[in-house]
Amino acid sequence: MNSGSARKGVYIVVGASRGLGASLVGRCLEKGLEVIGIGRTDENAVVSIADWRKTGRFKYVRTDIADPSSVNIMKSIAKLYEGNPVCVIFNAAVIEPDVEKNGNLMFDVFKKVNRTGINGFTHVLEAFESYLTSYGGMLVGISSISAWVPPIGGNKVSYPASKAYLDMALRSLRLLWGRRVHVMIVHLGHIGGSGSWLVPKYDDVAQKIIGSTLSSRPPENICMSTFYCFTYRVMRMLPDRVISSTVGIMKGFLNYISGEKALL
Repeated sequence: MNSGSARKGVYIVVGASRGLGASLVGRCLEKGLEVIGIGRTDENAVVSIADWRKTGRFKYVRTDIADPSSVNIMKSIAKLYEGNPVCVIFNAAVIEPDVEKNGNLMFDVFKKVNRTGINGFTHVLEAFESYLTSYGGMLVGISSISAWVPPIGGNKVSYPASKAYLDMALRSLRLLWGRRVHVMIVHLGHIGGSGSWLVPKYDDVAQKIIGSTLSSRPPENICMSTFYCFTYRVMRMLPDRVISSTVGIMKGFLNYISGEKALL
């Protein structure tokens, strides 16, 4: 397999212990795929790990990708499957406010977010690039529509910045690697709710992503939900302050109709 679908091979889910990552693992296993889950969470705290292991097609590797030592650990994983294509899904992220009430940055959180979103992605690339370009496969990056516009709500700077970095890195790698590796970028809006056309559930998002990787012609980009992505693309043409005010109103509306906090 080169830049075609990932219908065969091993799926490596980075950031697999909870939320969307756990749903991605579950969907892969439902499709009969072999999965390596990577996370910094202790395996005893991963809710579904017992069921995953019952399939005989799941392994969990505990490591913190923000730590440079994780590179050799992840390289050792690739060596187990040498010669076979892999699909690496980068889902790791730290989503925490990094702005104080007085408007100053909280640099401990700022650095924490970037250690995972930027340094962590770099370590994943260092571990798997040679393998991907040698044996083919797919790299999927879970990004956010926050990568397209300035931070909204005023309490996050490093998170959208790290997603913008991820976006540009993936787009550049797509050109660099050409047909050797298929690069897919997933832009997400508000997910993880009870499930609707506006706020899809984790499982529904995971099904869309994994199904797309298994397609004979996998897309380069996925956006969920369509409403969010269309709205953000339009707002990219507006001044930053107008965007912030507009999205603030929209965020309040979404919180009201969904009964949940919009993760924008």
